[in-house]
Amino acid sequence: MNIGSVIDVALRKAMESTTDDESNSERSARWIKFFNAELVEKFPYQDGYCVFSRGNPKELLYDITVIQQFTEESPIRKVELRLPGKCLWQIESEFDERDSRSLADDLGKLVLGAAVCKLFVTSNEWFSNCHKYQWITNVTSQVARVIHRKFSSDRPVCTCSQ
Repeated sequence: MNIGSVIDVALRKAMESTTDDESNSERSARWIKFFNAELVEKFPYQDGYCVFSRGNPKELLYDITVIQQFTEESPIRKVELRLPGKCLWQIESEFDERDSRSLADDLGKLVLGAAVCKLFVTSNEWFSNCHKYQWITNVTSQVARVIHRKFSSDRPVCTCSQ
């Protein structure tokens, strides 16, 4: 899976349906909705995956979480249960370029998580002036180093095969 093309499609759809009078939280919710829909296509439920986000079926710690599930028969009613197996993606986004605290909190969530692949999406406004650009580049570089150290040195940070 090419995550860049998935992001491009979701972003295009979100921008096409956005109005100028929407708040940042409304635009963010719309982005998550479209990004989630694209990921659901790439990780179908019937193939053992589940994509969590606001309203689908619910947000699970991150803006979007993609897990691989396994099934197990329940001990009493003997029904098949779908249980979380492997966390494939943890995705956070923060578009308010005036809110560096929320951005830092979202990056912290990615550091603490154990997904195979992690993605942080932010506004290009962070790159609009030198001071903001230097700050976000420095912060995200430090976070990437921390995340990388959590994994064995012979394994790349992201190894999703989907």
